[in-house]
Amino acid sequence: MANLSEQKIIVCCDFKESMDEAVAHGARIAGIFGKELCLFHPVVSGEKKEKQEAQRKLGKAIGNLKEQGSDLPISSLTLNGNLIDSIERLAEDYDGIMIIMTTENMQEKLTALRQSSVPFLFIHGKSEKYFRYDRIILPVDGSKVVKNTALWATYFGRFNQADIEILVAEEKSEEQQKLIKTNLKTIKELLSNLKLGIRIKHTGKSSSGLYTEAVANSLKEQFNLLIIPGWQISKTDDLFGFPEVKMIKAAGELPVLCVNPNRDMYILCD
Repeated sequence: MANLSEQKIIVCCDFKESMDEAVAHGARIAGIFGKELCLFHPVVSGEKKEKQEAQRKLGKAIGNLKEQGSDLPISSLTLNGNLIDSIERLAEDYDGIMIIMTTENMQEKLTALRQSSVPFLFIHGKSEKYFRYDRIILPVDGSKVVKNTALWATYFGRFNQADIEILVAEEKSEEQQKLIKTNLKTIKELLSNLKLGIRIKHTGKSSSGLYTEAVANSLKEQFNLLIIPGWQISKTDDLFGFPEVKMIKAAGELPVLCVNPNRDMYILCD
């Protein structure tokens, strides 16, 4: 990713009624980070007629944003294939740094997340309180991906003066507890260097219960963004569904940012 002007906030558009929610949040995020907003639609059939119709609808959506007074740079993009086929091109070829989408058709979206080097922001609804993105909740356990989720928390802190609450897990295993302490120390150093407002809360919950606790705390204390890792896919995902689905559904209208733990992450340019 070369520079500020090239990076994009990408909204995955399916032309359902809920798409307007994703576009509205996309415009807000693009405004916070000073990025271009890109409205994207995967053309599953690859047929010219479908692509032209998608481009027409995307153009109409851009026109609606302009009529509402948006002064953001806005573009549209169609690619042949489904979301999973397109996911790496969105980051590597089109400089996407975040992909915003609704909570419908979660299986395809979370499968794509596991191949993505940029995070997915899942949104549901247009409640005004969830457009502020200035109260962030960040669960911390012993996993390596926590450093990447923390990095996104710092972006909201730097660009949107967001307050950050860190929810810390507690494990009986000495080895796991050591990893948690190491992660917490790294995050505290990162945030303190940036002079961001933070609060640390020790939950007493194990890593397995931490994220459920994070959803409950987010809703109870009126946070407006929860940042979580994606989980490694396994055979049980196929049988019982993806672990993230339960949390995203429980979060209701609270936006949830999911970061893939298995891929090197693209960095937001200043």
